[in-house]
Parts: sequence; structure tokens; C-alpha cells
Amino acid sequence: AMPEVQPLTGRMLAVQGDLLWQQLGQSVDAMVFSQGQAMPLAGVTFNEPLRQSSAWHDRLLVLTESGIHVLAVTSTETPRLVRESLHALEAAEGFAVDGEHLHLSSDDKVQRFRILPEQAGLVLQDEMTLPGLVTHLLADGAMTWAYVEGEIPGQIGQWWLLEEGEVRGILPQRDAPTLTRILPGRLVWTGSNDNGQAVFMERTLRSSS
Repeated sequence: AMPEVQPLTGRMLAVQGDLLWQQLGQSVDAMVFSQGQAMPLAGVTFNEPLRQSSAWHDRLLVLTESGIHVLAVTSTETPRLVRESLHALEAAEGFAVDGEHLHLSSDDKVQRFRILPEQAGLVLQDEMTLPGLVTHLLADGAMTWAYVEGEIPGQIGQWWLLEEGEVRGILPQRDAPTLTRILPGRLVWTGSNDNGQAVFMERTLRSSS
């Protein structure tokens, strides 16, 4: 059978089972695939720029200047895309989520919140101030991997592993942090060797003491 082809009208943000999220300007819409058919859902429009988004269970978290918006598809006979809730976190510049753990960054600070059941709110678990600008976060359950820029221009940054408000380890990182992925206890990313060939690279935890 020929594969199903469906043109996209925007930039794909995430795929969750039969649900595809996409961004078009300052709107987020979705498409539900069922029995070989794609059903578009009217989008949710934001009055401010979208900073970041991430799939979370069967929902999409979207970060703007106002905070974290939770988008969901209703389970009614005619599904609709709705803005389910908003967690007011105006200072947040980046985030990562894993299960009930929401990790946020702002300048040189990292916070970890627990998302309450039924999205009843957020509970701050811990926060830390790091020695430089935090430009990227990865979530590993309750642990936070935070990429901290070098203190002077051109200086190599480092990945800091944080857990329960303490530093558990530090990893030097010489490649673009956006290429990094998590495996339990280590970071894996794509880089290039001296011949310009793409290679997979890995670093394991080193004690910070």
C-alpha cells in the first residue's frame, strides 16, 4: 500500500500517536489521523511569541512570556483543540518536562516544579543559581541537565547535572547543545571527527567534587 501523504501548513512541533501538532505563525493547531483520514483541528492563537513547546502525555506545553500554556484535544464527538490551563511563569526562558517534573530556566537560575494531578498547579521542589547563563535544559525524571555558557566569550560551556537542589556532576560539552539526547546517566550527541565525518559521541558522569 502507498504511504499516506498529508501536506503540512506549518512547522511540525510534535507527534503523539495519531495526533500531530504544528505551528503556523503565532497559532498552534493539530491534525488527528484516523482510518487513513486526517482531520484538522482549528488552532489556538497566542498574542505573544512562542518561545518553546514540548509534548507532554497527550498534551502540548507551550512557553510564552505569560508562562506555560497547556493545550489539549477534547474527547467529545467532535474533537476540538483547547487551551486547558496556564501556569503563570513570566520569568521562564526555557523548559523541559519529564513525567510530573517541570524544569525551568531563567538567566542563570534553574527551578524544578512538580505538576500536581489534574493540573491543579505547580509546586516548587528546588532551585539553584549557576555560574553562567543557562541556555538549554534536559529533563531526566527529577534530575535536570543544564547547559551553562562559558564565563568569557568563546569559552566552552558545561552540562551541569542537578538533583534535589545539589550539583551531582559536570560534563564538558564541545558540540551544539541542541543536538544532545539523554540516555540514563549519560549524554549522547552527534558530532564530527577530524575528517568531517558525522559520529555519535557520549560522555558519562564525572563527580563534581
